Amino acid sequence: MSRGYGRIQRAILDLIEAQPHGAWTTAHLCAHIYDHLVDVINKTNRVAVTRALRQMKLPPLWFVRRVDKPGKGYVESTLRRDFFEQAMAAQARF
Repeated sequence: MSRGYGRIQRAILDLIEAQPHGAWTTAHLCAHIYDHLVDVINKTNRVAVTRALRQMKLPPLWFVRRVDKPGKGYVESTLRRDFFEQAMAAQARF
C-alpha cells in the first residue's frame, strides 16, 4: 500500500504548481529542495531527486528528459511538453 509522495516529490509538485511554465535541471531542483538543509549539493542529493522524478506520476504535459551537456556527464531536466514543442518549432523556423 502506498503512503503517498515523499518530501522530495511533494517539493517538485509544489514547484510545478507555483511555476506552471518552468523548466528545471536536476541541479536547479536540488538547489530548491535542499536550499536550507545542506551546504553543498552532492551526488547523493542529485540521485535522490532523479529517483523521485522517475518514480512519481507527473501532471499532464510534464515529462522528464535526459539532456546531455559536454563535460558534465548528463543532467535530467523536467520540461513542460508544450514549452518544448514551441521552442523546437521556433528553432526550426531559423
